[in-house]
Amino acid sequence: EIAYRRILKCPAQVVVLCEATKEVEDLLKQPPVQGSPDQEGLEKRSTHEHWVVRGEERETAVLVAARKDNTTFLECLSYEVHKDHDYKEKGKAKEARSRMLVCRIGFKQNVGHLGKEIVVCGVHGHLRTMKMEWEAVWVEFWDRLARYIDYYSIMFLAGDFNMSWTEVPRQLQRRGLH
Repeated sequence: EIAYRRILKCPAQVVVLCEATKEVEDLLKQPPVQGSPDQEGLEKRSTHEHWVVRGEERETAVLVAARKDNTTFLECLSYEVHKDHDYKEKGKAKEARSRMLVCRIGFKQNVGHLGKEIVVCGVHGHLRTMKMEWEAVWVEFWDRLARYIDYYSIMFLAGDFNMSWTEVPRQLQRRGLH
């Protein structure tokens, strides 16, 4: 509950969440509520209504949201749930999946020298993939991400790279992205 309220009262123009529920999506779509200067902490801040794109998954999915008071649209360009590898955990068969959500956002004013439209990518790499349990799958993850960045001209990358977060710049540079 507290985390959800923080998201709603966040001054950020764009929010990227890697494991968002349907409830978070619904919360971000709610009309704005005026804050109260008499209150303390988060209660002082107003909430904001957002454009929201969330992957079509039952439990959690990657989500991108943009504040409606500063943006004109949020468009989903691609959402991929990639089957990385099958594995067993505590005797149960499971499937490692990594996700990538690419969205175009229109702003009411220029975003610096980038213009009024930016392309954002939210990534969630599966824990076991990112721990390099399957090296070929790990390499393919980075190849796929680099193709996405190039194809969609992604300007902002946000993600949960688990155990590979320090590898992001190195792996992208190896694939010609700086």
